[in-house]
Amino acid sequence: MNDRAAGTSRRREPGTAGRSPRGRGARLARVDRDGPLAASFAQRRMWFLDRLMPGNPSYNCPVVERVRGEFEPKLFAEALAAVVERHESLRTVITGEDGVPTQTVRDGSDIVCRIAEAEGDDAQARLESARRIARRELRETFDLGAGPLLRAVVVRLAEDDHVVCLVAHHACVDGWSLGVLVAELSAAYSARREGRPPVLPPLTVQYADFAAWEAERQRGRRHAKQIDYWTERLRGMPSTLGLSTDRPRPSLPNHEAGQLRFQIAPEPARRARELGAAEGATLYMTLLAVLNVVLAEHARSEDIAVGAPILNRPRAELEPLIGFFANTLVFRTDLSGDPTFRELLGRVRAVATGALAHSELPFEHIVESLQVERDLSHNPLVQLLFQLTSAAPGRFAFPGAESTEFPYGLIFTRMDLEIHLAENTADEGLTGHVVFSKELFDAETIELLVHHFTVGLEEALRDPDRPISSITLLDGSEREKLLADGRGAPLDLPEEPLHELFSAQARRTPDAVALVSGGDRLTYRELEERTNRLAHHLRGLGAGPETLVGLCVQRGFGIVEGMLGVLKSGAAYVPIDPALPAARIEFVLADTGLSHIVTDDGSAAALSGFGGGLVFVDRPEDFAPLPADPPATGTDITSLAYVIYTSGSTGVPKGILMPHRPIVNLVAWQKTVMAATPATRTAQFAALGFDISLQEVFSALLHGESVYLPQDDIRRDAAAFARWVADNGVHQVFLPNVMVQALSEEVDRTGAVLPELRHLSQAGERISLDAPLRRLLDRHPALRLHNHFGPSEAHVVTAYTFPERTGDWPQSAPVGRPVANTLLYVVDEDLEPVPTGVPGELCVAGAGLSRGYLGRPELTDRLFVPNPFAEGTRMYRTGDLVRWRWDGNLEFLGRIDDQVKIRGFRVEPGEVQAVLEQHDLVRQAVVVAFDDAAGAKRLVAYLTAHPGARASGSDFSGDLRAHVGAGLPEYMVPSAFVVLDALPLTAGGKVDRALLPAPQLRGALDIGYVAPRTPEEVRLCEIFADLLDAENVGAEDDFFALGGHSLIAARIIARINALFGVELPLRAVFDNRTPKTLGALVVRESDARRPAAPVLAPVGHDDPVPVSLSQENLLAAGCDPAVESGYTVPPLVFRLRGELDADALRRSFALLVERHSAVRTTFDVLDGRVVQKVHGAEGFAVEDVDLAGLPAAEREDRARELVSAEVSRAFDLARGPLLRVKLLRLAADEHVLSIVQHHITSDGWSQALLVREVSAIYSALLTGAEPVLPSLPVQYRDFSVWERATTAGGALDPHRAYWASQIARMRPVRLPTDRPRTPGSARRGQMISWHVPAESVRAARRLGGRIGASLYMTMLAAFAVVLRQRTGADDICVGTPVADRGRVEAEHLIGSFAKVIAVRAELHGDLTFEDVVELVRDGVLDGSAHQDLPLFVAMKELDPGRDLAADPALPVLFQMVDVPHAALALPKVEVAEFGFEWEFSTPVDLEVHLLRGEEPDEMAGFAILDRDLFDPDSVSGLLDATLRVLEHVSECPGLPVAELAARL
Repeated sequence: MNDRAAGTSRRREPGTAGRSPRGRGARLARVDRDGPLAASFAQRRMWFLDRLMPGNPSYNCPVVERVRGEFEPKLFAEALAAVVERHESLRTVITGEDGVPTQTVRDGSDIVCRIAEAEGDDAQARLESARRIARRELRETFDLGAGPLLRAVVVRLAEDDHVVCLVAHHACVDGWSLGVLVAELSAAYSARREGRPPVLPPLTVQYADFAAWEAERQRGRRHAKQIDYWTERLRGMPSTLGLSTDRPRPSLPNHEAGQLRFQIAPEPARRARELGAAEGATLYMTLLAVLNVVLAEHARSEDIAVGAPILNRPRAELEPLIGFFANTLVFRTDLSGDPTFRELLGRVRAVATGALAHSELPFEHIVESLQVERDLSHNPLVQLLFQLTSAAPGRFAFPGAESTEFPYGLIFTRMDLEIHLAENTADEGLTGHVVFSKELFDAETIELLVHHFTVGLEEALRDPDRPISSITLLDGSEREKLLADGRGAPLDLPEEPLHELFSAQARRTPDAVALVSGGDRLTYRELEERTNRLAHHLRGLGAGPETLVGLCVQRGFGIVEGMLGVLKSGAAYVPIDPALPAARIEFVLADTGLSHIVTDDGSAAALSGFGGGLVFVDRPEDFAPLPADPPATGTDITSLAYVIYTSGSTGVPKGILMPHRPIVNLVAWQKTVMAATPATRTAQFAALGFDISLQEVFSALLHGESVYLPQDDIRRDAAAFARWVADNGVHQVFLPNVMVQALSEEVDRTGAVLPELRHLSQAGERISLDAPLRRLLDRHPALRLHNHFGPSEAHVVTAYTFPERTGDWPQSAPVGRPVANTLLYVVDEDLEPVPTGVPGELCVAGAGLSRGYLGRPELTDRLFVPNPFAEGTRMYRTGDLVRWRWDGNLEFLGRIDDQVKIRGFRVEPGEVQAVLEQHDLVRQAVVVAFDDAAGAKRLVAYLTAHPGARASGSDFSGDLRAHVGAGLPEYMVPSAFVVLDALPLTAGGKVDRALLPAPQLRGALDIGYVAPRTPEEVRLCEIFADLLDAENVGAEDDFFALGGHSLIAARIIARINALFGVELPLRAVFDNRTPKTLGALVVRESDARRPAAPVLAPVGHDDPVPVSLSQENLLAAGCDPAVESGYTVPPLVFRLRGELDADALRRSFALLVERHSAVRTTFDVLDGRVVQKVHGAEGFAVEDVDLAGLPAAEREDRARELVSAEVSRAFDLARGPLLRVKLLRLAADEHVLSIVQHHITSDGWSQALLVREVSAIYSALLTGAEPVLPSLPVQYRDFSVWERATTAGGALDPHRAYWASQIARMRPVRLPTDRPRTPGSARRGQMISWHVPAESVRAARRLGGRIGASLYMTMLAAFAVVLRQRTGADDICVGTPVADRGRVEAEHLIGSFAKVIAVRAELHGDLTFEDVVELVRDGVLDGSAHQDLPLFVAMKELDPGRDLAADPALPVLFQMVDVPHAALALPKVEVAEFGFEWEFSTPVDLEVHLLRGEEPDEMAGFAILDRDLFDPDSVSGLLDATLRVLEHVSECPGLPVAELAARL
């Protein structure tokens, strides 16, 4: 809430939402201050909310003003101390004792005014610095128990220019109090400046006295009457207002707000005052009545509740106090019965006066009394605040200075919306501003809401005696815009029907492939001739225009042959799915009166009760002698093409009569927006009875393209379907949302690539824009996602194509704009257009309309009505609830009636209800749809049973499920059945759906719970619960009883296979329907597969073995066994002072070398491949150099020379050794030890192992004991052999596919250099240190923690932002080493396990830093998931000729080294690092390494740079900029990247 605006004016017009009535009853007097004091109701609520949502800054109340002129910060600090001394509330803290909050008054000495200096070289920079300070102050939270609850800072911009920032917690102030605080600070400052005492009203009581007085008042009969009033007044009130939002409501809002200002002209404001006065109402009540009209239309509700702040200072002695007094009243208005506006004003007046008469009860007490369920996503009871004040807030008044508002770019609100109006002093107009939740609303939406308020005000005042339903919020310009937005683009259509258009295409491309099913193909010529012969055969049986022929076939060519054959006969086809229940098939046969059905041998059994003729499409010999030319039918584009049945609300399905024109129009439009060529391959996925099947078939066959038909087992299995799409090079698919989810999850899990897929279209229900789908599009940049929407009566009427970049996607998908030749209207009950943003019914007109319903003239006339917007035409009332968005897109909100879509199929719950009530035991039933956790619709049946019926348990549930399944399709079977004693009814006798209990979708019929017993059962229960949105899934719960269906079964199988490493077929879920039986199958499959897995064990011979993948990665990056190499792990060099036993140290290294074969390995080329050879330990020796004979002054320098030469010397990989240890003796008690290893045999973890083991061995040798070291059952060479075995065959193929897709889009980061790049450069390296302070580390941890990112990911994101700013490129790709050893046997091995992955992110300027962290997090996780195939190995496979040493693919590396620190510990020896100069080369431009710091939260680090390219200062500047990124985003994590870069 904008608390300063919420009540700063001291007087308001009588009757407004202002001061509550004068207090009566309890005496207001000072109470004893010894010990803790009772907290007020408001403070109790603040304490409770602080415990509920700790760290929430939205209750911080600011005063931030700019003071220009003569101003003395020191005097202001003194004035602040005086005001704090005067008001106990400002020096109060709130603590909890046994869960009961109390307040304690302190001396206030901890409240000080800080003075800060704005940073920056110019005025603008200093202003921005002051804004940052103000934002930081507002964001910083308070500790209610520790205090203080008031902060003050004065920011100096210039000698005569300051910003004063006060922030107090709401627990000690309210809006009025902030006005008092400003006024008293002004008076106290002025008095000090003038050398006199301030003139302030005496304070006879303090806030603690008010709290005690308030508590006393909340007792007795008067208090009980207040509770009774509000309990009755708010009974049954909806928990939220119900306004449509632009984004889903977050479960835990951040409360950040936007602000919009507006004006109401003097004339309408004057007329509103006059109307109110005439009706005994105030201006506030008149404006509230208008707002109620606007909200009722936007929320589509007649029950509107608005919050109104009041001062709640019923005693004169309370007015000068600072404290949290303000109360919020709930003005709940009933708009039912369509009253006139004058009558509505009367209702509002009664509501307001009643509320004010009962305003003594604190809002917090109302919430407690009503036992409102706590939901952190919204404010309880009211989410919109409406306020009218008589003046703007007062400002500081300092002598010789001017105070103005200082905007600093941060506002909070606990409401969804706050609307504040203030009466202008210069005229009779009103100045308003709206504070709105930025998480919920776009500014454009709020602009429209304000516009509708001003239009509604004019309309209501023009004729207050007309019904509120006739008050339009539309002005002429918006009406014209809406009608224009609803008109699809004009597009010329051919006049021929579908089959003639196909025949024309067959003549143009006779030899092109038309259909592909499995290994079979049909050309256009073959398909044309076969369907022509079928058509002649059907005509001979009586088929012709306006007649119906059934089509009941299995998947394959028969679908398309049957469609075309029937259409070419002139008839319309009626699709009949052979899998439908017999009762449903019988109904369709009877309703259509079919005399003939085209079928095949596999489907004829489903038609056993049919008495007409069957034509077998898979027996072409029956009509082979007939002509191959198409018969003349006399049909045209207006002729009937098909009849498809959908669910009916009365329990009777209805057949939709669809002519050719809508499909011709749809296909013609589609080709204007979805680019295709004759080579395009379209999948025919939809079931025959789903109208999308026509779009799939004819969008391809009318343009010379190919239709690919997958078999049913492939359609139902996401993994199989993904492979099928890839193997067949499919370009275009149309899928229901649940299959889009399953496909994207499968591709996400396996890293599969769909190389040719270009268009993915979804239709049938809301699309879920989840992370796997976004990653699918990210990894396939040529793929576009389309959202299609429309009823079966008009097919597709709108479409929305998602932006190419997933970062630009909306959070919830609109359904888009009208397709060509289509007219859309969003209307109210009177078929009048509703304003933008207001929900209404979607009506459709234009080329896409069907004729109506077969044999249902009354229903046709009711839903296909005359079009009031285009005389002489019809429009279809869809029953869909939609709204126009401000951007011209349509948004689907739900259904006006009860009709829903389940898995893309339209379902009338009444039809399911009618079948249920035919069951012998069911007396009454009602079927409703619920959203599960994933947003998918589920049907739930509520029922009552006949007296004496045994209506409980899983047997009854299964019986009901079987009963419904016998008469209805599987998707219409409810997911749960809930038996009630009685169905809840409204006063009118209808079922009150709002009172039906929310179902638990695991066994709602008292299915006995059996806890999972085995690890497999536990994990399977978790998978069932997640995908089926069920709670407490037991080991014996049935998959189908929990609401499972075939597409969810496919997702469950994918999860099981990924989790347990098995390959279960889809039917496993159907054959093993409980976690118990499925878990047993998993165990059997795991046992069967386990012996085939390679075992990590000693190889048993001394022959050369293959290099590991980590080693191959180094070789691919340019490490050549035939050339001396400098790829060293950072050397370890120690100064040893004390009693060193040099011989024991030598033996320690010898034992270490004997223990670890990796350090005695060399590399050679055998049959064209690099192999590793392990040698004996006898060839290893520590090199001794005695410098003690040199003069003391020369020893140190000579030691540095030798160490520098040693660490800079290259390695010979073919001859070795690859571990060099040198011991320099400077004196009897002083040595220098250097340890240098090549990276091909070691990594950071291995270095730490080496140090620990040498320390342990040395200590044991000194005492004669055996060193305590972990056993090594295998060596590094054994690991290499095992790794190669486990990755043989196609095991690495998913990783190859992933890296191939990444490499194709990878662009090297090219930082600007201080010196030009030159071919053949020595790449001389230099190391510089880097320190990351604790505050930066903590900021990074906080930012990452909010979105599930690690510290490393957040640091890398900040570094990536800097790279973008320095390079000017959006596409940033950084390498990062990873070292997952994978097996416990490898944990204690020295060897090279590190691999490099690439983390790639597109950092477009409009992304926020949080978006960048999410991108980096996903990149790190994705790359890590594919680290089994190192990146450079993958690159070499793709491009064997590429020289990665000369042209690094990843010029920039970033790494966090999280290896536990291991210090060399030698008894009686002091060990310290020995400084040295190191000449080395670097394979990349820049490496950044982060390590743990010496202090908690600190990090140390270093960067390795190519000094032939960069100066150290340039790289240091880049690293410092990374820290500045963290500083900026810690204040504003929502800062766009472009703005963030500009601040660096």
